[in-house]
Amino acid sequence: MKCTVRLVAKNVRYRVLAIKEEQYILDMGGGSLWKMLCPFLYWLLPNHVYKLENPEIVKELTAPAVKNKVGSSPFLWTIVASIMASTLSPLANYFEIGIPKYMNVIIVAFIMAFIIFLLSSLNRMFRKKMDQLVNLHRLTKGHI
Repeated sequence: MKCTVRLVAKNVRYRVLAIKEEQYILDMGGGSLWKMLCPFLYWLLPNHVYKLENPEIVKELTAPAVKNKVGSSPFLWTIVASIMASTLSPLANYFEIGIPKYMNVIIVAFIMAFIIFLLSSLNRMFRKKMDQLVNLHRLTKGHI
């Protein structure tokens, strides 16, 4: 299937797809916990789309094209980060302390719960933003 994908302005959860002459909003998040835990499943499982009838809404949703800035290269920042990591590793070994396994489990569980809470709250926030522009409940829903 050949299509063009455009970003939605200030919303990372949704994309605008143009397949043949039809416009769709692709919901990239919030559909499945499995897609969040195993991102490669995103391409294997069906995705939710909403068909857009009004082309003016597409213009309103899509982000303007951003010109590439001339500046430092990612290659330079990779070298700087690797040098900093190698110089900070002895410092990390200095602060190494023995912690019981149950404390490690508690810390990891707390971090995982925080990550899940953060992802769900961001999904809700982006959904509210989209609902302010387009009422997704009124559009025809499908799967791709």
